[in-house]
Amino acid sequence: MKEIWANSAAERQDVYWWLFKTSHMGAQNNRIYTLLEQDAFKEIYKAWKREGYPFDSLVPSYATTIGVSGDTPAALAELVGAIMRGGVRYPSERITQLHFGQGTPTETVVSRPPSPGERIMSPEIAELVRKELIGVVENGTGKRMHGGIVLDHGKVLLVGGKTGTGDNRLESFTAHGALIGSKVVSRTATFVFMIGDRYYGTVLAFVPGSKAASYKFTSALAVQILKDITPQLKTMIERPAPANPSSDLLAVNSTKKSGRANE
Repeated sequence: MKEIWANSAAERQDVYWWLFKTSHMGAQNNRIYTLLEQDAFKEIYKAWKREGYPFDSLVPSYATTIGVSGDTPAALAELVGAIMRGGVRYPSERITQLHFGQGTPTETVVSRPPSPGERIMSPEIAELVRKELIGVVENGTGKRMHGGIVLDHGKVLLVGGKTGTGDNRLESFTAHGALIGSKVVSRTATFVFMIGDRYYGTVLAFVPGSKAASYKFTSALAVQILKDITPQLKTMIERPAPANPSSDLLAVNSTKKSGRANE
């Protein structure tokens, strides 16, 4: 793309000859508005990228402005983890230590140094969002996890999260805006969650292809999956917290679950 862009200046200027004709003022203004929006989305992308957005570009669209944009379960989990940590993001670590040749003369232990983390939002914003996530569970679409998780010794861990249902379709319209065709692409149900101040993750139910038209589940399914695996999670949650926050977040990542709805 960089090569094409660098060698197409003359052609691109030729294509836009009509922009310099005053008789096309309406078209000129529309094009200018489009360029302004594209520039604005470039700035939005920089902010999203800093907070963990996983892709190399952001589509300038109405859907993106209200937060409905492509993302991955891991990126959503990483963002809610940063919110739990007061706006500080720690790297996801699958391996923290390698132990070679145990009990031999060449025994070697390689450990990852603790990460200091990166602040991606102010503590005030993180706390505000955290309260809203708890509100989604206590009073909103995540109510199946209402009341949090009660540990064996009676301590209650609050659960917060955000739900999302995707009925993904390709739709065709006439020049006047009338719908002429709709093709089902997939159906998804997502619940990105946090438990107490240590654990977080994403639950995803996903049906790909045209068979998705046969399914009607909503994000309540993802919340129910989390509720169903709570007994297994409690075993992990009741372990003592490690001193290193970075390794603590490794334990958090291991709680991530995914559900797949098939035929």
